[in-house]
Formats: sequence, C-alpha cells, structure tokens
Amino acid sequence: MKTFFDHTWRVIVGTIALYIIWIVSMTLSESIIPSGLKTPDAPEALSAAMLFIVCFLHVLVLYIFARNSRWHGIRLSLTVFFLVFIIQFFLSIIEAIWFNNSLNLPVSGQKFLLLSGFLMSIVFSPLFIWISGKMKSKGEKEIPGIDWFELLSMESGIKITILIVIVYPMLYNLAGYFIAWQFESVRLFYTESRDIEPFGTMLIENIRSGLYFFQIPRGLIWVLLALPVYYSIQGSYVRKGIIIGLVFATLMNAQHLLPNPYFPSEVSFAHFIETYLSNFIWGFSIAWLLNWQPKRRIK
Repeated sequence: MKTFFDHTWRVIVGTIALYIIWIVSMTLSESIIPSGLKTPDAPEALSAAMLFIVCFLHVLVLYIFARNSRWHGIRLSLTVFFLVFIIQFFLSIIEAIWFNNSLNLPVSGQKFLLLSGFLMSIVFSPLFIWISGKMKSKGEKEIPGIDWFELLSMESGIKITILIVIVYPMLYNLAGYFIAWQFESVRLFYTESRDIEPFGTMLIENIRSGLYFFQIPRGLIWVLLALPVYYSIQGSYVRKGIIIGLVFATLMNAQHLLPNPYFPSEVSFAHFIETYLSNFIWGFSIAWLLNWQPKRRIK
C-alpha cells in the first residue's frame, strides 16, 4: 500500500507540473511567435479539464517507462526530452505539413507549436525525472547504454531496414484505410468525397503521391526513439514492447482528446483510434523484431 501511494503522489505531482509548464510554455511562445491559430470552439473549462487529462496520461506512461528503466539522471532526462518533443510535437507537425491542404495550419502556428513544445519538453523532462525519484542512482553499478556494436551488425541492419521500409509504412496504410478511412467524415474531410475505393487502389495512390516513402524517414525516427527505451529496460521483449507501445501511442495521440479547431470531432476520434492502435502495435513490433533471432542450422 505504501508503494502504491508513493507512485500515486509522484504521478499526480508530475501531472500538475506538466500542466503548469505546458500552459506557461504556450503563453511565452505566443509572445515570441504569434501563432495565428484558431481558438477551439469549446468552453474554457472543458479545454482546461481535457488538457489536465492529457497531461495525466502522458505522465502516467512516462512514469511507467522511467520506473522500469535502469537509467537515471541526465541520460534518462535526455531520453524523456527526446521522446516528448519528437513524438508529441516534431513528428506530429511534419505529418500535419504533408496534409496541410486539408488542415490549413498556418506556418506561424507550426513554429509556435514547435517552440512551445521545445520549451515544455526541456523544462519538464529533468523535473519529471526528479519527481519520479530517478535523478540519482541508488547504488547500482553503471548500467550499459545502447549496444551500438550489435545494432551495426548486418543482422540488425536488415531488421531495422525491414521495420522502416516495410513494417511502418504498411502499418500506417493499413490502419489508415481499415480504421480511419471507414469513417465517412474522414473521407469527406480529406477528399470531399464519400466514396471508398479498394485498399490496393489507395496504396498505389499513396505510393504514387510519395506518402508511402514519406513514412520511411518517420519510421527511422521512431526506431531511433525506441532504442533507448528498449536497451534501458531489463526483461523480456514483451515487457519492453508493451512499454514502447504505450509511450508511442499515448504521446502521439492523447492530444486528440483536446478540443481541436482544425479537426471535426468525429475525425479526431477516428484518428485517435487509428493511431493509438497502430502506434502501439508499431512499438511492440520494434521490440519483437529487435529481439527475434533467426533459427540457425546446426552443422
């Protein structure tokens, strides 16, 4: 029971800290780069409540990672910084740029989101690690970092190539078609048409337009983000995969719960389901494939 309350108060304090830091970062960034963003068509109390819920979900999954990680201090703080800033802001913004004909997100708004995300991440990350009780080691021996020697082997190179060239782009397209694209509101939002074509037709079009190939560098970024989580957690690939999946899915998608002036509510809901499921599967797939060893013939 004592352990439960210890974890609980750390998560609650972390949530309050993230909530305050996020608001201050947005306020400061707005004074530096006026965003020009639309105002959500929702009561302020609802927006504030949903932001607090999003902060709680983010802190919860990061806390699960931090407490399971064998790292601590600056190394763990930097890991959390990159996870938060790149997943929550950078990867989201570059995808929004691709679909900006539908979103109409102003360039000033893109810069504002990146700046506020950077400020939030760099202030929150070390504070969160301190709140989590992972700022100092507790007498353990120095924990090894990422095994770059293993990763630079031909076998690992093939695995990573498969992940970023085939697994991620195909998972992206499959989830987009069989989940999000099944919502009529999503088809209307992006194409102004209710028609739904076969998956093969959509896949060919995504290859022709470059969307498939656009996902390859994004897949590489995802894999690079997964590595510190994978190598810092001790245990089975299942444990690692679940934690990576939760971090990927939540940091990228919890903000779909916020009132969004650029997405109709049904479109946000469709994307939340689509990307939460696909990002969780993607994170788990990385852990599984990095752990997988092909059977070798015994001569």
